[in-house]
Amino acid sequence: MRRRYWIGIAAALATAAGVTGLFIGRGAAPAQPSRPLSVAAVKVTVRDVSVYVSAPGTVVPWQSVLVRTRVDGQITRIRFLEGQHVQAGDVLVEIDARPFKARLTEAIGQLKRDQALLHSNEIDLARYRAAAGTGTVTQQMVDNQAGLVEQNKATVIADKGAVEDATVNLSYCVIRAPMAGVIGIRQVDEGNVVHAADQNGIAMIATVEPIAVTFPIPQKDIARVQSARHKSGNVSAEVLDAARAHTLSRGRLEAMDNTVDPATGTVRIKARFPNHDNALFPGSFVFARLRVNTYRHVPVVPAQAVLHGGAGAYVFTVAPDNTARLIHVKTGPEEHGEVALVDGDIKEGDIVITDGAGRASDKLPVNAHTASPSASERRPAVGGTASPDESQ
Repeated sequence: MRRRYWIGIAAALATAAGVTGLFIGRGAAPAQPSRPLSVAAVKVTVRDVSVYVSAPGTVVPWQSVLVRTRVDGQITRIRFLEGQHVQAGDVLVEIDARPFKARLTEAIGQLKRDQALLHSNEIDLARYRAAAGTGTVTQQMVDNQAGLVEQNKATVIADKGAVEDATVNLSYCVIRAPMAGVIGIRQVDEGNVVHAADQNGIAMIATVEPIAVTFPIPQKDIARVQSARHKSGNVSAEVLDAARAHTLSRGRLEAMDNTVDPATGTVRIKARFPNHDNALFPGSFVFARLRVNTYRHVPVVPAQAVLHGGAGAYVFTVAPDNTARLIHVKTGPEEHGEVALVDGDIKEGDIVITDGAGRASDKLPVNAHTASPSASERRPAVGGTASPDESQ
């Protein structure tokens, strides 16, 4: 019995000594696992990476005109189809022209009557001046006749203006397309009486080739856009669908508004796109972006390979001795699950840990399973908006 007691005491002391050893050795390097950590990894690729300033936007016509009548009258014929492509000068609507023809005829008759009266008064004036030397006609009579002639001349000028006015109003009875574009749904039908004061108009014509996209950007990005504009003179623009999955069209920056909206802290951008395939439709919600910079030949890694700690972003690479190596990096744009590394000791061909990076530590033995190149790795370029690291 006494022997068992001392054996128990010895075991307890040994256990206590082991625990004390753990605390004493806390500052030492941790014991390595018996087997290497199994991780997934990929090779680093190097590509050109674009930096974008992006925001949701709206497709708007490059130009738009509301077709309206300039005279009051009844529509006798509509000569366009809704949704039709029209050219500048095409006849769209005809208005009953009979009242305007009558006014023109009346104005022409008045002009001819006053022209005849002027001619008669000019002949009389010539006779008065010829007879003034004989004493049969006084100078006052000559002056009165000259004044009458000048009045007739003014009347003739007014009559010519009336003829021109009637001619113009008559021409307004035929409404033509002021520009080329697509005409929308008509607001009135044949037989309706329209007025120049009507606000709804007859139909809208919109230019869709080219077309524009307007979108706001934060005021902090104004300097970047201006810098890119001054460097190249032509800032390229892209339009993606609302899900940002497909590029709908490529164009260029057309204009930047001259003031920042104080309510939102943004400035409006207008970009121009050729839209030959009609992929952009006015009023559509899209995602627009401007390319403001390009990093040349920078490493690109999957987003899950990048970890973040108190010292910033870092990745784990697999060294030739099959151990993990912690590398601090500075991240750039991210898109489609890939991140550009704009700074750090990473080069093409290095192997970075993706799956299992969160369990790795520096100099830890690893068993890396390198994945085959994905479709994203074979893309010629990657681009995105600036990350917090890249904007510093």
